[in-house]
Amino acid sequence: MRLNFIIIMGLIVIGCAVAKIQIVPVDWIMFDHPDEDRIEPRFKNQSGKTLCLSNSDWPTKGGKLDQMQDFVYLLVAGKKFPIAPYEEYCPTGCITRVLPGEEIVASIPYGEFKLPESLRYEPKKLEFPTDAYVCR
Repeated sequence: MRLNFIIIMGLIVIGCAVAKIQIVPVDWIMFDHPDEDRIEPRFKNQSGKTLCLSNSDWPTKGGKLDQMQDFVYLLVAGKKFPIAPYEEYCPTGCITRVLPGEEIVASIPYGEFKLPESLRYEPKKLEFPTDAYVCR
């Protein structure tokens, strides 16, 4: 009986902590650089608050996204090219902080999508669902 009480109280505490997190959609834009074999997502924080993006919500310096191979695609010539699998362990958290008014830019090599050379100059669309949260 005491164990059930402890579990229920723990769930209530977790629920209260989660309820305080304010999620903000990230309205990013993409630029294609076929001569450089890469795409470039950009995001400018116009929320007036400091925002944080996790390592699955913004690419690393090497253009990788943590555990997003089922969600992030490059759409080219009617075909979907998923981003390469990647997993990163971040004991202190891999967070990208974006101050109000700040713009961040990432670079994702075409190789992360295994895009064939024959499609290099075709129009591209990046499917990249991402959110940020208000942080300090």
